[in-house]
Amino acid sequence: AAISAFALRAMGDESVQIRNAACFVAAKIQTEVIMPILEGYIDTDGNGEADVDRADRVASSIAAVFGLLAKKSKEKSFCKSVEYRLVNLLYCPSDLVKQKSAEGIAYLTESLGSDDSKALFEQFKKDLAGTDPKPAAYGIAGIVKGLKSRSLRSHGVLALIRDGLEDKKNAKLREGCLWTYSALAVVLGRVFEPYASGDISALLGKLG
Repeated sequence: AAISAFALRAMGDESVQIRNAACFVAAKIQTEVIMPILEGYIDTDGNGEADVDRADRVASSIAAVFGLLAKKSKEKSFCKSVEYRLVNLLYCPSDLVKQKSAEGIAYLTESLGSDDSKALFEQFKKDLAGTDPKPAAYGIAGIVKGLKSRSLRSHGVLALIRDGLEDKKNAKLREGCLWTYSALAVVLGRVFEPYASGDISALLGKLG
């Protein structure tokens, strides 16, 4: 319990290296020990943490650990509960939490199975044209990272962005596709660079 509490505290550190180390430690703790502590923090909005930035750092770290625990477990019911948690965290206002939730989804995707991963991907695609497309954009980026960059083409992500940006009648879908492009750049980093050129880059240029 002491190690769990220490790891949770370190997850809010300003140093990325310390937060990453804390996530590594937390993911090594027995799931039945660490999971209630992490869920408790999320369910109580940070256990009354007054420092909003610190609370966001902890929540972002927890999102990554959720994914790591699912990757380690591979048990279907546990993975589905983690999926629920991570999808909810995507709606946190903090971009850092969204980014790390996408990372958690990438780990989760390795254990979900193809059918469940596809269903989650389709749900995110549907939500891209909704009132708040940004969480769905980061969700798509997380799945792409989990399935590796080839899924940008095999799952039609590049075509989705291209077609969506060209849809002049659906402003919300265009917005969602712009967020998806941005989220892919953030979550995939250099891996996305070769795909970021060409038709989509030209379309973005036309949009100004």
